[in-house]
Amino acid sequence: MSAPPTAPPLVTEPAEPPAPPGLQRRIRMARLQLVGLVLLLALPVCSVLGLLGPGEGQARAAGAGLELSVQYPERLRHKTSLTLEAALKNTGSQTLPQARLRIAEPYFAHFSRAEFTPLPQRVTDEYFELDLRDLAAGETRKLVVHLEADEWGRHPGRVTASAGAEALAVDFSTTVLP
Repeated sequence: MSAPPTAPPLVTEPAEPPAPPGLQRRIRMARLQLVGLVLLLALPVCSVLGLLGPGEGQARAAGAGLELSVQYPERLRHKTSLTLEAALKNTGSQTLPQARLRIAEPYFAHFSRAEFTPLPQRVTDEYFELDLRDLAAGETRKLVVHLEADEWGRHPGRVTASAGAEALAVDFSTTVLP
């Protein structure tokens, strides 16, 4: 009879894996990915600096004896409220007859709430008009509108004023952020 087969000898030393191939380590990004990374890094910085929060702007126009000043929400977030204020001042030495303020109506289509103080006397598809009557020398009259943002985006507006033969206009815009 023949001898039984013998088992292979046990290996007592662990076998080591082969060494990895040599690779250069570097990050590869497409151009668009790099732009996105820069934007992601810029957002917190802009937020800390207040560039993404609510902000107010001011615009003025002046003519012979008349000054129009508009303080408006330059930036605000969706469903937040801020105030738009239009002031008409007689800088001349005589009373100006039939002073009027008009605010473009399409601007207000982007807001869910617009509360006027005082209320406009005329409302059309183009504008809200407030009759300020005669404006005495050195006198200022104001229109205040409380706004609540409803639509995202940039919304242009225009305020015009007239008194006597003088007419002024101020353009502005409000950016509503999500």
